[in-house]
Amino acid sequence: MPRRLDLSGSWAKLDRAKEHVDRLRREIEEAGAPDPNLIPLRRNFNAEKRAVIYRIDRVIEVREDWPLILGDAIQNFRAALDYLMYQFAIVYLGRVPTVAEAKNIQFPEIRKLKQIPGHRFLQYIRPVDLDQMKLFQPYRRRHRRKKLEFHPLPWLIRMSNIDKHRRLHVIVVAPYQASFTNRPDGYRDCVPLIRTDPATGRRHGVTFHKAPSRPLRANTEILRVFVRPTGPNPDVEVDARLTGWITVGKTGPIIPLLDGFGEYVAAVLNRFQPRR
Repeated sequence: MPRRLDLSGSWAKLDRAKEHVDRLRREIEEAGAPDPNLIPLRRNFNAEKRAVIYRIDRVIEVREDWPLILGDAIQNFRAALDYLMYQFAIVYLGRVPTVAEAKNIQFPEIRKLKQIPGHRFLQYIRPVDLDQMKLFQPYRRRHRRKKLEFHPLPWLIRMSNIDKHRRLHVIVVAPYQASFTNRPDGYRDCVPLIRTDPATGRRHGVTFHKAPSRPLRANTEILRVFVRPTGPNPDVEVDARLTGWITVGKTGPIIPLLDGFGEYVAAVLNRFQPRR
């Protein structure tokens, strides 16, 4: 009867997943050089609107094969965990599972302890292995500020199912942070257009910020500074900074997410068979 897990296949799948992540990371960095997170802006004076308008100059172009690379990485991460469960079954049964048994073997997502008894995917695992596997399940998350702590497993399973059964993931460039600070010395051939706030009676320069759209697109207006021209080439230099990230849906930056998947899978495998 087999007593030792053979996780060589799991480690190989993890290595393959990391190769895809590194390729995607490299291509994103090359597409956004020198800083893939910084969105370049341009500005010009619009005489009709009497304003200096800031627009997005360009955005990283998402390549057609990035969703494929992403999917390959995700499926290899997922397979590394499923291979582990298959090894548990071999040790538990003392033989290779049958085709019918194999249909009920995959790494589970346990959100509540009461799901464990009779769980479809926990039929062929020793109690000692189950106790260790529970350490990596999302039911152990804590509530912080009325929200559950992030756990990589539910995201990995969800993204794997979408890629495997439904469609390619849509990768976009989404806004992250934006800041605009007026500079007293930033006005050239113009002065701020001053208006009085009827509610407070205060006088101030007029600017108009637009929340960056999602996804970010070139030529989108994000800032308008109203001015009164005093020379031939009105211009306003504002300390403007807009950053974005490559993301899928609302997952946040895709590369840190994938790195987190890799760290999680490695931690699970190391728990059962540390890599030499």
